[in-house]
Amino acid sequence: MRELNRETVHRNPWFSVVRKDYQGEAGDTHQYFMVSKPDSVLVVVRRDDGHVVLVDLPRPTFDGAHSLEFPQGGIEEGESPESAAHREVLEETGLRITRLRRVASFAESSGFATTSCHVFVGDAVGQGEAAPDAFERDLRVRTSSWSELRESVRSGRVLDSATLAAMTLIEVAGDGV
Repeated sequence: MRELNRETVHRNPWFSVVRKDYQGEAGDTHQYFMVSKPDSVLVVVRRDDGHVVLVDLPRPTFDGAHSLEFPQGGIEEGESPESAAHREVLEETGLRITRLRRVASFAESSGFATTSCHVFVGDAVGQGEAAPDAFERDLRVRTSSWSELRESVRSGRVLDSATLAAMTLIEVAGDGV
C-alpha cells in the first residue's frame, strides 16, 4: 500500500478527519477516511478494600445513556502516558494514585481511527480535588468489586469499548486486580 495524498477534511477540538488517497498492491487507487486524534490512557484504579474505581456518566454519543467506565482520557501534547494517567484520574475522581503500572496498549478502532489506548493499573492513595471538564459535570464516581463489574458487563451497563478491552487484557494476562 502506497500513500499518494493526505488531506485533513474536518477538524474540531477533539479529532480530525483525514482523507488518504492510496494505491493498493494491485495498482488500483482508493480513498480512505480516518479519524486522527491523540492517543488516550485508561486507568484501573484499585482501592485498599479490593474494589476498583469507575465513573458513571451520560454519553451524548448514545443519546445520554449512562456508561460505567474506568477513568480515561486523551494524552495532551508533550505529555507522557504516565503523566496523563495521573492527571485523568485526578481530574475525573479526585484520587491520587501510586504504583502505576502499564498493562498493555491497543488500537482503539483500527478500522477508522489512528489512535491507541494505553492501559494502566494503579493504587488509590489519597483524595484530591476533582476537576471534571464541561462534558463531565454529570460524572459520578462509583466503586465495584471485579465480580460486580463483570455482572455490570453482562447486564449492559458497561458500554465503553476501552473499558471492556482493559478488562479483557487484565483477565487474559491473569493480572488480578
